[in-house]
Amino acid sequence: MRQNSLFILFLGSVFFTTACSRAETLSKLVPPAVDVSSVEATWDTGVRQLVKERCASCHAAALGEFVPDSTPLLDFTLEDEFRSVRGRSLARIEDAANPMPPNYSDPLSQEEKEFLRKYLSR
Repeated sequence: MRQNSLFILFLGSVFFTTACSRAETLSKLVPPAVDVSSVEATWDTGVRQLVKERCASCHAAALGEFVPDSTPLLDFTLEDEFRSVRGRSLARIEDAANPMPPNYSDPLSQEEKEFLRKYLSR
């Protein structure tokens, strides 16, 4: 009986360890800073780099690896792909309860949010 309990405890700990998402592990990583001081927010003045560092890591990853099935997978190296989710992106940047990037990752700074707002609002 004791062996069964120990085995079940062992299996539970293995399951718990592997069930934790990779995103939780990644949450300790801080993305490189992107210069968002440009007066004009354009794809070439920093939006491309910001999207690469803050969005593409999940939205270009394989579903199920650490990305929920509901995540739209897009090629964020292409401006048209990013602009295709413009409305959703603006809403998620503003959503305190369900922000993008998610709470478990490094949040956007106010400057980064404003930079993306300027770009996406055009």
